[in-house]
Amino acid sequence: MTRDRKRKAEIRAAQQTTGRRYTQAAHALTKAPRQVERAFLLKELLTECSTQPPADVDWGYPDEFAPRVFESALLGTVVPYGTVLELAGTLAQEGTDARLRVESVSPLEGAVIRCSERRLSLVLSQDMIRELCQEPGCTQSPIRPFIIVRCPDHLADCDANALAAMASAWGYALHDELDRTTRPASVAASRLISWSRRPSPRACSTSSPRRCCTRASRTPR
Repeated sequence: MTRDRKRKAEIRAAQQTTGRRYTQAAHALTKAPRQVERAFLLKELLTECSTQPPADVDWGYPDEFAPRVFESALLGTVVPYGTVLELAGTLAQEGTDARLRVESVSPLEGAVIRCSERRLSLVLSQDMIRELCQEPGCTQSPIRPFIIVRCPDHLADCDANALAAMASAWGYALHDELDRTTRPASVAASRLISWSRRPSPRACSTSSPRRCCTRASRTPR
């Protein structure tokens, strides 16, 4: 019997003994996430997502509020289809050959994976993922994803080079944000200035080679 099947058998045995629902029994047996050593490619998880049939899970609430899930052999638990698609979108820049390493799995609750330097929490009870602090084992969100990649508790643990890199990235992000905010106003202002410099209709004459246009009629004179 494999480890995953053995664990499911333990959960179902606890379910029969205690009379709890499957999810409640699973939660009781998984007070702490399992530490696992597992790695695979994103495209392998996408293959599972596109080929595995929906799994029947008793979530303890009406099915219309539950996510559609499938049994993932890679993660060793059920995973929502939507969560995998969210993960693929988040890692689009890395491509489908991105290598994922599993840090921990809490069946029916969540899984933590690492891709390069990024840590992501896969929410298994709904179609969602969360960016996590890069400190191993931390469950908090970073101060600013992709820029300040540590949570407040672990930011002070970074060395000078890491802090300088995050500060530089933050500066570039703020510059781009300010540029996007002010650009529409500056474009409108430049158009207004350009219009104000057009020649007056009175300056036009039949003998002048210049052809000008009034704003109201836009008819050449």
